[in-house]
Amino acid sequence: MLATLVLLAAACSTAEDTVGVDESTTSIVPVTTTTVPTTTTTAAPTTTTTVPTTTSTVAPTTTTTAPTTTTTVAPATTTTLPLPEQVFGGYGVTVWAVYFGVWPESDFTVDAYDTAIAPGVALGYEFFGWSDMHCDLGAYELLELNPDIAYFGAAIYFATEDDASAVGSVVGSAMVGRIPVQWSCAD
Repeated sequence: MLATLVLLAAACSTAEDTVGVDESTTSIVPVTTTTVPTTTTTAAPTTTTTVPTTTSTVAPTTTTTAPTTTTTVAPATTTTLPLPEQVFGGYGVTVWAVYFGVWPESDFTVDAYDTAIAPGVALGYEFFGWSDMHCDLGAYELLELNPDIAYFGAAIYFATEDDASAVGSVVGSAMVGRIPVQWSCAD
């Protein structure tokens, strides 16, 4: 636009030199050029600050209830099978011994004896105290005991192997041995 005004001013100044122009009717208006100062505006840099968004999620409360288990325990029962009768033999009689305990003489205690015979007593069998295992001929060999050591035993005796087996199956692990022996100390 400034350039247009300058050209226009130049054209007007040469109009006086124009032939056939009546100066009385033509007036030359002085051209005033005004310089407008230019203002440059620089935009400040834009800073964007992002505020982190915090989302709070509350987990739902879960209540777990364990299933209820009801256990019914059958009442304790006693053996209804007729248990075989124990025998009380004499010297030289062969019987089947069910041993509830065998101890080296040095390790024997009355408490150990009472604890060992308890399952047999609970079945109604009688024990007449501990005995020297030498009185039960064959016991050392069949139970693999050291012949140089004296042993005491707690046993009940039966007439047959089947009778001894029946009692052994009832007392389970309380039985430490079931073997045929010959009495040598009985009267």
